[in-house]
Amino acid sequence: MNAQEPARLVQNTGAIRTLIDTIQGERCSALDTEFHAERRYHPELMLVQLAVQSGETWVIDPLAVSLSALSTVLTEKEILVHSGSQDLAILERDIGATPTHSFDVQLAAGMVGLGHPTRLDTIVKTVLQAKMDKGSTLSNWAQRPLSPVQISYAAADVRVLFPLRAAL
Repeated sequence: MNAQEPARLVQNTGAIRTLIDTIQGERCSALDTEFHAERRYHPELMLVQLAVQSGETWVIDPLAVSLSALSTVLTEKEILVHSGSQDLAILERDIGATPTHSFDVQLAAGMVGLGHPTRLDTIVKTVLQAKMDKGSTLSNWAQRPLSPVQISYAAADVRVLFPLRAAL
């Protein structure tokens, strides 16, 4: 994938307010999460990633900031996801909000004959003829501070959703 502006790390109330103000006029946001489900009754949310069409991207640390302000993003905007059922279920549990409009690129890929379920990097390779680094998939998302590699990986997962939707 092409080099992008670095993602903004959101770790305080002021930064989450700025994020909400910035995306207020956007009609659509791409969303992904990182969570740990192993040895837990409920998956534990470790990271929320948001991007907008322009490529601006935020990596939100739910261990440092309340996610309640995201409820308007989820309920008032179209949300792009890849295999988003777990992501959205975790966010509904944690902040009580679910999107009214969503587009799942994994489901769309299945509908156009690419198979279902299909990994994000496979869809990117097939549809966009690009390569994604998925080396941080099993990263320790609970560690703080997050590494630059983790932040870059997390941002790439949401940035690619806009071109995928357009191509699918």
